[in-house]
Amino acid sequence: MILEVGDWIIKKASLQVTKWGEEGYPEHYVTVNGSVKNFSMSHSSRGYMISCKATPDSLVVEITEFVVVENSKKALQIVTRLNDLVISTALEDFGTGYSSLANLTHLPFQ
Repeated sequence: MILEVGDWIIKKASLQVTKWGEEGYPEHYVTVNGSVKNFSMSHSSRGYMISCKATPDSLVVEITEFVVVENSKKALQIVTRLNDLVISTALEDFGTGYSSLANLTHLPFQ
């Protein structure tokens, strides 16, 4: 169910930032802690954002340190893909695992 829940969260977050924009608060964004599976599958979060009329810079996707340590090549692909879509990325839970700051410098997190 992780894909369905993740999709629902992305859609709800996109709807919320769109609503804030319509209410006159255009500078708001939402940080989403989604599953890497939601961002590595053929469908993308951008589709939900477009359908909700949210701008790409209104969503920040957090990726956990564990995912980066577990598969850094896959993490690089996902972060790069999101950056190409103008969706900001952030690292969550840094320091709770075994990665080093040197390893993380290869990933283009904002």
